Amino acid sequence: MSHGNGEYDLSTFDPFDIAFISNPYPVLQYARKHAPVFQSKGGNWVITRHQDIVSALSNPLLSNTPSHFAVVSQRNRAKHTCADVANNSLPFLDAPQHTPPRKLIARTFQEHLKANAVDVESLAQQVFTPCRQSGQFDLLNDFATPFTLRFMAMFLGIAHSDGAGGTLAQLKRWSDWFFYLFSIIPSRQVRDQLNLELQDFRAFIAEQIRLKRINPGNDLISKLLAQNRLHNAMSDAQIIDNCMLVMTDGINADYGIANAILALVKNPQTLSYLKQHPESLADAAQELLRYESPSLFIARRALEDIALGGQQIKQNSGVLLMLAAANRDEEVFDRPDELLLNRNRNVYMSFGKGEHACIGRALVVSLLEAAIGQVLAQPDMTVDDAQIQWQTRAGHRWLEALPLSC
Repeated sequence: MSHGNGEYDLSTFDPFDIAFISNPYPVLQYARKHAPVFQSKGGNWVITRHQDIVSALSNPLLSNTPSHFAVVSQRNRAKHTCADVANNSLPFLDAPQHTPPRKLIARTFQEHLKANAVDVESLAQQVFTPCRQSGQFDLLNDFATPFTLRFMAMFLGIAHSDGAGGTLAQLKRWSDWFFYLFSIIPSRQVRDQLNLELQDFRAFIAEQIRLKRINPGNDLISKLLAQNRLHNAMSDAQIIDNCMLVMTDGINADYGIANAILALVKNPQTLSYLKQHPESLADAAQELLRYESPSLFIARRALEDIALGGQQIKQNSGVLLMLAAANRDEEVFDRPDELLLNRNRNVYMSFGKGEHACIGRALVVSLLEAAIGQVLAQPDMTVDDAQIQWQTRAGHRWLEALPLSC
């Protein structure tokens, strides 16, 4: 795709290109300047400017519902489990179907989070202590993943066990598979395995819900069931699939934690400042989510022919809203490629915007703050850049591992 002179052939753009995933920002900067709305070789339209993405997120002609030609389209619900799950889940619904379940889930989620049902800072310290003592550890797999897994299991009220064959390992596996719903399913083999994983995930959550109906507790599932009895906003199938969604969103905050701490380690002046000024931790968490978003893009579908950014987009065309590009738009952020802790925290796009913005934003920020707080207490840490590998997954920028020495 690169011509080697700072120019890029955007007609060959491929979101699975590992060179792009490893460092997407030069391509996205070039696109913002020269072709802010362009068509990729796969036929999808790519939107890169902050103002265009904000407009697109509120445009009723850009639908969250999958294309008729997509694996997860409504017509495939009886054929593929992934299509059935997608069409029950909030991110794939438009109003008015989207509105009642979102209100119920968002209200219950936020109330449960504010109740401090899980002591996030104590949990972070508990999980990080063995890492601290070892001197060398994998921050993603030894800390961030166990931390988010344990938190979400307690938050939803799921009894859990550690180890390779334990509940937590299985939940992590399912959560990684679940996120293929928000990406591009690359092959028939991946689609078939996704169906199997979602069937197992559904059965597990359905059993948790059955148990909570018999013996409710102080957890999100129990509270969600109680609220739904009052408001009847969701079917049993929708409750199951949206509990899967909430679980997955929280668990996969581990990738955001890893991305943020990698950015801190590679910006030692910012890390040193934070150690001296821990009161800036909240600002740092927001800025790090802007600077190194684990979400590269989210997808929409044109319900009819529309004009975007000077381009004519045909009905049913896929539209990729490049959140990572919006987060570094020079028209919105001063010195966008630098970590600056005093930015306006309300304009970055890592969680989307509007009625489909991520319900779990406050939770992810809370988990990230607790994780960074543990890192600030450590001596200087180093990372071997040669060991950094990114997963080949369209739509997300996820590390395979983050080996650190301190």
